[in-house]
Formats: sequence, C-alpha cells, structure tokens
Amino acid sequence: MKSIFVTFICVTLSSIDCLAQGNSYTFTYDANGNRETRSIDLNFKSATNNNQETIQPSVYKENIEDFEITLFPNPTNGQITLEIKGINDNNQASINIYDFSGKLLEVHNKIEVINYIDLSQYSNGTYILRILIDKKISEWTVIKK
Repeated sequence: MKSIFVTFICVTLSSIDCLAQGNSYTFTYDANGNRETRSIDLNFKSATNNNQETIQPSVYKENIEDFEITLFPNPTNGQITLEIKGINDNNQASINIYDFSGKLLEVHNKIEVINYIDLSQYSNGTYILRILIDKKISEWTVIKK
C-alpha cells in the first residue's frame, strides 16, 4: 500500500511539473519594494491522465492590494470572464486588449466586478490583457484557440 501511495505522489508531482514548464513570470517593483506589475507568459505543455484527457490550467488569480483578479478560461475559444473583487465606482479602472505585436485592439472603461470580454472576432493567437486600477497595472497573456 505504501508503494502505491508513493507512486501516486510521484505521478501527481510529475504532472504538475509538466504543466508549469515553460511559463515565464515577470515582476516589477517600486523603490520601496512593493510589486507594481506582474506578467505571466503561458507556454504550458499538456499532461494526460489515465483516460487520455488533456489537462491544462484554465483559471488564474492575482491579488493587487485590495483587489482579487480572476481570469478564466485561458486558453479560450472566444469569451473570457474577468472578475475583479473589491472594485467599485470610486476606482479609476480600464481594461486594454493588445495583440501580440502591441497594437491596441480594445479599451474598456466601464469596469464591473464581473466583466465579459469577447475575443471571438479576432484570429487565433496570443493577446495581452492589461488591467489598470488606480495606477496599478496587471498584465495577462491570453491565448485564443
């Protein structure tokens, strides 16, 4: 029984390692050491379970001061949901969408707690989602497949 448990743990850890390989994380900090921005470049590989189903991460979260940002699904077939807990009408906020070359595609200035962003009119590829809340920036790489 002990060897089965150890084997299960090893296989699980190997699967997690496969999912994390190739990701790139970039952080910027101010002079006081406070994180100002975070960018994740998702270059993940698929792992398979015993039923040969593809397992890929799809929900991403980040906390910036009083805000909890959740983005899903990623990769997407078109529509993504961006949840920003803690935001209200007193916050200056916007969501900008760029293609991978840096061309600005969309600007959303009316930001709610739950925001739906439709990328279906764009071709498959990688897009940058930049969230600005009260001069704090959070960047996300979104893959449309």
